Amino acid sequence: MEDITQGGMCLVIPASVAEDVHLRERSKLIYGRIVQLASSTGFCYANNKALLDILAHEDPKTGETAVISERTLQSILAELRDRGHIHMDAGPVPRSGGELPVVRRRIFVGRRLADMPPPQGGKENCTPENFCTGGG
Repeated sequence: MEDITQGGMCLVIPASVAEDVHLRERSKLIYGRIVQLASSTGFCYANNKALLDILAHEDPKTGETAVISERTLQSILAELRDRGHIHMDAGPVPRSGGELPVVRRRIFVGRRLADMPPPQGGKENCTPENFCTGGG
């Protein structure tokens, strides 16, 4: 499996998210992590388990591990979706060699959908217009 933790050392939290008084502070930080994963494509394929793994971290001073529950993560994703900061759908993961794409959850960041990256080979037409499901 590819390394989904790429994206650099910084979290990007746009002003529209940072100033949204209806979002919990934790939701804003998790949005920053999602943006980090989405990097240049505008979306990521991270499932809940992968997000939970990324969000769990150890305090270097105390050794204490901070984790959130899957239920809390689901609530935060719903909150970000309902406030219009993310869009989730099921979309194809482009594959090489003409193989059919695997469908996984995509999390789009920002107020408009990002374009899918060009296919990595094969004849599939992997664009949001052809594969996106209804928003929300």
